[in-house]
Amino acid sequence: MAGRWVKVLLGLSALAAITVDGACPNKCSGHGSCGANDVCTCEQNWINADCSARQCPFTRAWQDTASYDNDAHYYAECGNRGICDRSTGICQCDETFVGAGCTRLKCPSDCSGHGKCMYIEDLAVSPDKRVGGNPDFTTFTSWDREKIQGCRCDPGWEGHACSRRVCPKGDDPLTTGQFDMHQGISLTHAAVIKFVIRYADPYGNVWTTSEITSGLPTDDATTCANIETALRRIPNFALSSRVLNSNELVVAPGGVAVYTRKGPTTGTVAATVADDSSTTNCIVSFPAAPGTTGLQHLLEVDVTPYTAAVVEIDENDLEEKFVKGGGNGGQKINKVRNSVFLKHIPTGLFVQCQKTRSLDDNRRVARKLLHTKLDDFVNGTASTRNAKIQLAQKKKAKKKAKSRQKHLSAAAKRFSSGSEGRVTPPHLDDEADDSDDFDDEGDVDTSDEDDYQTGKEPRDGSI
Repeated sequence: MAGRWVKVLLGLSALAAITVDGACPNKCSGHGSCGANDVCTCEQNWINADCSARQCPFTRAWQDTASYDNDAHYYAECGNRGICDRSTGICQCDETFVGAGCTRLKCPSDCSGHGKCMYIEDLAVSPDKRVGGNPDFTTFTSWDREKIQGCRCDPGWEGHACSRRVCPKGDDPLTTGQFDMHQGISLTHAAVIKFVIRYADPYGNVWTTSEITSGLPTDDATTCANIETALRRIPNFALSSRVLNSNELVVAPGGVAVYTRKGPTTGTVAATVADDSSTTNCIVSFPAAPGTTGLQHLLEVDVTPYTAAVVEIDENDLEEKFVKGGGNGGQKINKVRNSVFLKHIPTGLFVQCQKTRSLDDNRRVARKLLHTKLDDFVNGTASTRNAKIQLAQKKKAKKKAKSRQKHLSAAAKRFSSGSEGRVTPPHLDDEADDSDDFDDEGDVDTSDEDDYQTGKEPRDGSI
């Protein structure tokens, strides 16, 4: 009888232990920690009672109920213009809305392929630096400054969607009383300098001359002649007419006066720049020809030495997709979408990264690869990657020169001592010690960096 009581007590004890030992729902799905009262504390960007759902990006709401004064567009998931896909954490945006968190309004018809889609904050910037006005930009600080986008059309195109051609512009040869444009360029310098000039034509093209070398400050004629040659070399006869006459732009020394324009043809002279031993003054006279007669944009003289631009990636400019990893033959080798496709919308550059099985690591590496591509796109030969290539090429050339000198010295000793035998030509052994700088194809050895080359965009249906 006592044995039976012991068994009953043991059974009740086990039952009590099972009842007390609770657990959080679904063990917090591996994305949180189980706390008091069996409640999950989810990691960042994971939600629901069991931390099984992803949270989408929060952006300024396109429409919302005002909470306080001037606060009608507080942050909302997907900007209140999309539905969050809880399995991926990516917003399914309403039509015409794009970007992480549906943060941007698309440009109409993607600018018809003839323009650049830009924020209205950037569209407020004036490309024409006007005398007496704001030389850099017009400030626009509304809440939608980085949300609404518009088209800046390519030269020769116009309209809200850049779908219409710009008609030819120019002086009406049947009218009289025209005013020709003369612009003054004044340079203050103590020695020979180098600079470029930019010219914006009536069709939206911005032309930059080749590098211009000045004469000495006392030699205005040489500097003006060099300016004239550089401006005349701008392509497509932008500053001359071959249609109705043969007039060309003329640059000559002369007095330069600061002119404040009040109307299309009227104004006042504010000050005159003295032509002394430290100043070069040149007068640019535009030809009396269609497209170059009358009011012109001001020429922009840039004497700033070129420096590489700092490349930064704005997450709002990225389009990111996750695809299943593929093998050499294109077959799907992974069941999870851990391959990252990343596209920079303003430039169209893209990369695809499948370095590891970790989605987070692949996203990080993809951004590094895209930054390298953008650096090459913006800075060209001055980019970080190309600078490394140039440094490696210099090191290789130095090694080759050293090796050649070594062989020539050895050959000279053998000949001077009268020794016989074949001398190894110096060019046969030049490449022997260069393997540390270059790989088999002659490229820079970047085995410690991520591969810069990427594949094609994912096919439809693979996303």
